[in-house]
Amino acid sequence: MDVLKAQLARMQQQLLQLSASQKMLAMSLVAIMVLTLLFWGRYASTADMEAVLDQTLKPDEVTRITSQIRSRGIEYQLVGDRIMVPADRKFDVLSELSYLQLLPNDTSNTYDEILKRVNPWSSTADNDATRNQAKSVLLSQLIKKFPGVWSADVLIDPTNERRLGGGGKQPVATILIILEDRTKTRFDRNLVNAAAQAVVGAQSGLALSNIKVVINGVPCTVSDRNSGVGGFASSDEILSQQQEAEQFFTQKISQLLIWIPGAMVAVTCDVNIKSERRTEELYDPKGIASKESSSESETNEQASPPAPGGEPGAIPNAPLSVGGSSPSGSGAAAGSNRNRESTKFENHFSKSQIESSTPPGKPKALAATVRLPRSFFVGVYKRSNPDSKSEPDEQAVAQLVEKELPKIRRDVKSCTYITNDEDIVVDTYPDDLPLLSAVATSSLAASKSAGGFAAALGGHYKEIGIGVLALISLFMVSSIVKKGTPAPVMAVVSAPTQPEMLMAGEDVAGEAMEGSSTLDGMELDDDAVKAQQMVEQVATMVKENPDGAANLVKRWLNRT
Repeated sequence: MDVLKAQLARMQQQLLQLSASQKMLAMSLVAIMVLTLLFWGRYASTADMEAVLDQTLKPDEVTRITSQIRSRGIEYQLVGDRIMVPADRKFDVLSELSYLQLLPNDTSNTYDEILKRVNPWSSTADNDATRNQAKSVLLSQLIKKFPGVWSADVLIDPTNERRLGGGGKQPVATILIILEDRTKTRFDRNLVNAAAQAVVGAQSGLALSNIKVVINGVPCTVSDRNSGVGGFASSDEILSQQQEAEQFFTQKISQLLIWIPGAMVAVTCDVNIKSERRTEELYDPKGIASKESSSESETNEQASPPAPGGEPGAIPNAPLSVGGSSPSGSGAAAGSNRNRESTKFENHFSKSQIESSTPPGKPKALAATVRLPRSFFVGVYKRSNPDSKSEPDEQAVAQLVEKELPKIRRDVKSCTYITNDEDIVVDTYPDDLPLLSAVATSSLAASKSAGGFAAALGGHYKEIGIGVLALISLFMVSSIVKKGTPAPVMAVVSAPTQPEMLMAGEDVAGEAMEGSSTLDGMELDDDAVKAQQMVEQVATMVKENPDGAANLVKRWLNRT
């Protein structure tokens, strides 16, 4: 405690010796350092990792979100069903997932957790209005981070009223987007759908049909990917989908042929604009099963009455009548039995029912063109024939090209599912600068590495700047205090002097010379004249007799 009091007293004494302007500057610099400490304290109290979505996620949603985060090289952690990312990268990750439409359909709980800035003393209507305004600003900042977007504004009317007999109101929203290229009139369909999906997920009860998207002053149609009803709203969407498909196949083939510098690829695609739904039933004749379903049995018994008896006495010798009665007396009754059985079987066949639905928008590659530089084949020929010192002739190059082109054509077929060889054109082109593509590739890699380092520091420019400002302030305060504090006088301890020895001989102490005349109009006192003459004499002695001047100086020092 005493040490602290002594330091405070010393600082107070040093500050009292400063001027008014120095005190004001010192107080300003101290204030800057205090604000820096407060800012760093707030920064240190912020959590390092935050949840991307503060809500329960399904396993498939967790898989696709983590795959995208991993592909961007961003650190993440799985804590239960929450995906934790660095706090300074949370908004960037959320924006990118919204643009790629990888978020769940309903993310309103996440935005409500972010927007907990309401006044408990305000009314419910005021709090709802404040939350809705803050949500609109947050969504605007989110969409602004989409690729190619210069500014974005989101307007939400959350009114949701139901009335008997109809006539109610549903939430509506309008998204105003201005691109960096303000002259662009054809837009990426993914941008429109991503912006609409982000707003739908943030506002409960909002349907895609009630969202209007305006880009560069041009209204755009929003398509619902979950409605099951496909279709294109305009020919621009068809053209955009076709261009995306062609770019996809072109990049796929280019990545396959990356080992050939200077390869040029072009693919022509078509987009299916029809929606098809088909149901099929397939029977397997080999898979038959029979099963008894019912069985019936019927028995009939019939008994005929006995024949009447003959007349008593002798029987006349008459011809025998067919079916006549027995000549004897009363005979026994005759009978018959009849049984009938029936059994029913059910035959079952192996049957499979297939229902398929093909929405519009599926691309199909129609044709592909690949051009390869002639220098590539020349290089292949030289590597195959290292003993040859001369350039290969046209015939040798043509034979090599004819041998290699079918391999390239087969690779293109495997990438595009084109079955007809005539639809794939593979040929060479003369190139004068074969190394141009290699140089461009290396330059691009260098620029990407430099850009990655700048991007790593991009999120901490504010903290670095404040830290540098605090260090400069501390240095300036130290400099001011040092300048205002008088330097302490060091006490010089004189060494014991020996008694002066008298010289027996004679020595020349110096030479007296005639001084120069004084200037006209100047008044000098005797001391000034003597001092000037002494300086001139010493200077002359140094020039003419340096050793004597050194001895003279030593004597003066010894006497003092």
